[in-house]
Amino acid sequence: MRLTEELESLIENGPQSSRFDIELSSVLRELRQDWGRSPEQIRVEICESETEHPLVSFLVGLSRWIEDREYHHGAEPALDDLREAIDTVIEEDWSSLFPILVIQRIDLLSDLNHESELKAEVKLALFFLVENKESIAIDSVFRILETIAANLNSVSGTPTIGILIDYLEAHAERAITAEDYRNHRKLWRQNLEVRDSEGLDTGPAIAAIIKSYNDELESLKTNEKHSIRATIAKEAITECNEWIDESQRVEWEQEFIEGNKLSIEQMAEITHEPSEEDISELDDAVEGLVKKFRDWKNERNAIFAIKWLLNHNIFAPDIEVARDISEGSIMGFVQRITVSQAGESYSQDESTIEDLPHSYGAMVQFIQSIRQSVYYRLQNRGLLTEGDLFVLFNTLDVLSADTHAYITDFVIHLFEHNHSAAVHIGMTQLEAVIRTLAADSGKSVLSQNEETGELKRRSMAGVLYQVEEELSESWVTYLRYRYGELSGQNLRNQIAHGYLPYPQASWGMSITLLFDILQTFLEFEKAYA
Repeated sequence: MRLTEELESLIENGPQSSRFDIELSSVLRELRQDWGRSPEQIRVEICESETEHPLVSFLVGLSRWIEDREYHHGAEPALDDLREAIDTVIEEDWSSLFPILVIQRIDLLSDLNHESELKAEVKLALFFLVENKESIAIDSVFRILETIAANLNSVSGTPTIGILIDYLEAHAERAITAEDYRNHRKLWRQNLEVRDSEGLDTGPAIAAIIKSYNDELESLKTNEKHSIRATIAKEAITECNEWIDESQRVEWEQEFIEGNKLSIEQMAEITHEPSEEDISELDDAVEGLVKKFRDWKNERNAIFAIKWLLNHNIFAPDIEVARDISEGSIMGFVQRITVSQAGESYSQDESTIEDLPHSYGAMVQFIQSIRQSVYYRLQNRGLLTEGDLFVLFNTLDVLSADTHAYITDFVIHLFEHNHSAAVHIGMTQLEAVIRTLAADSGKSVLSQNEETGELKRRSMAGVLYQVEEELSESWVTYLRYRYGELSGQNLRNQIAHGYLPYPQASWGMSITLLFDILQTFLEFEKAYA
């Protein structure tokens, strides 16, 4: 069992050499949601491993509580083991595990209506945030804050509320100093929720959220990042509509329209200037994907929703759409990404790298804008989290331990906005994923020197050649154009040899690599399943 193997690594080598925290989070997600292994299966695997340690033994009791609401052999020993596990991580200074464990103990105490202990545990969680404000990962911060917010009644009317508000405002100030607008707004949303629940003035929180949107839009205008500017303007209207006056709404609507128009003008091959109706239709199509993703996540789970989203043929440019754009019909693409309720997309024609029209590069750029818009809305609305991606990658047994570890680092850097690191790790792991999936599908990933007989790994281009007959031609063409062809964007070689300009190693490229890694899994699954 990977969980117990990582526990051994944690105990022997410390947290820097272990992925136990990520494995533990994934197992807990399986226990709490209706997918993956059942509580009984997880319990059996733990028992068969004969591992006796509070960091895993609490899962045995917790699984019984979740499965059968068993108290004496379930919740009660789980609470005791969690207490011992929390004491252990504090003593050993394994701080990355504390958020996971304290959240589980708070949730369990809340389920059991143990009010006195719950109040103490909420205070402990907040104390941890305050004491570790400089070092705790932002994703862990929000997980603890969301758990505290769900149990705010346990500390309502106490000095703990003031400490919580002070913490939220101080952390928001650090975020805005770093120009981290998204997390700045997220912290103020938490602040707003606390103030509203306690009957306090919500004005400061509302004003801070509105100002944060305006500040970010201004920064994007200066940097000419018009596509994401349009997306953020739309999100601002959606979130703040009840708080703003007509002049602010009109200003954001103009940002949305102008951002979309300028982003298309940046694609020199596109001669068609979209109308406001075109822009609205495109936005409706993207919004439809986001809303259906939300519905599937609620009805099924995040993994199903991610795979449903990726199953739309909108992320691999095809020759006919590129020709439509070169002829001035950008809305032909919008119509092609409209999907049915079942998630089926319209068929696409395919082409090869040799006969790409001049507009293919613009098509790629346009599709990246669509991807970024979808991703931004999903993350901004809390529909796609770091944990969702950890769980998804944990289900992919074909990955080696090294590849899994690197992809985990890639996701962590992505969510912590360390995009130069995310881009360099993500590029190497996209190639590793392609090679791993090709080998798993029975394809040769080694080449032989005709003179010496020496075996060596095929290049990325060589591996793509091996799978081009079975894999979607559109997807192979896209990967070659974006990463491997000198006549294309050739990003793999730019990154590998240090030629990539630093400003390009940014949020947008990180998101593109995430989509390309995930999409590659799906393309191989469709080709070889």
